[in-house]
Amino acid sequence: MRKPEFKKIWRLAIPFLQKCRPGDLLHTVVAIRHLEEIIQGEGEGIDEDILMPAIILHDIGWSRCPEELVKNFFTDVKDADTKKELRIQHMEVGAILSRDVLEQVHWDHTKIKKIVSIIAKHDIPDQMTSPMDKIVFDADFSWRYSSEGFYLDLSRFVKDTNFTPEEAIKRLERDKDKLKTVTGKKIALRELSTRKREILIL
Repeated sequence: MRKPEFKKIWRLAIPFLQKCRPGDLLHTVVAIRHLEEIIQGEGEGIDEDILMPAIILHDIGWSRCPEELVKNFFTDVKDADTKKELRIQHMEVGAILSRDVLEQVHWDHTKIKKIVSIIAKHDIPDQMTSPMDKIVFDADFSWRYSSEGFYLDLSRFVKDTNFTPEEAIKRLERDKDKLKTVTGKKIALRELSTRKREILIL
């Protein structure tokens, strides 16, 4: 996060992320790290002034979702993957909150419009069609392949007895085709290989 302006947005995002689902603050840190790697690896459609605010703010909407629903989000893996109404709510609320944050730091209004549009659909793979949409999706989604994301998910879904470490690996194998950028796929494959060595002792 090279620009001081990004750090201002990050500081404003932290209080929201602390009220989100357990682990969302850590998730955003990893997503930022992956975004920086994807930006370095991809040659087209790059505008950090859109991409970095979008990834910093993409999940702050969880902070305003019904607390009981958010608290019970991580009970069953299959259920969490299909809670569409709650996912849509966090994107819609996140878009509104993000606009407020970005106006607070006097961000360019044309770029705010694009950032808000990305956040409003970032969990819907089929709607992530532009290069910047795809980059944000991959930075967000590839988190689950990271050490932080993988082992946090194992602890989040501890009540789901079917979600063994081996099943977690299979989930990553199934989902890797959802990634949209060359660099995002490289991150996923690299991290998946490491998780396999750790879990399956290959």
